[in-house]
Amino acid sequence: MLPIDHEDRKEIGKTGEKVSAIGSGTWGIKDREKARKAL
Repeated sequence: MLPIDHEDRKEIGKTGEKVSAIGSGTWGIKDREKARKAL
């Protein structure tokens, strides 16, 4: 398993807000079963 760098965050545009560099891209899925299968 690869180590996770919790400090690796990316800024959203020029907002100053930073988020995790890696995401699953499933936030927009409304159907819980489809989200579960995607993960």
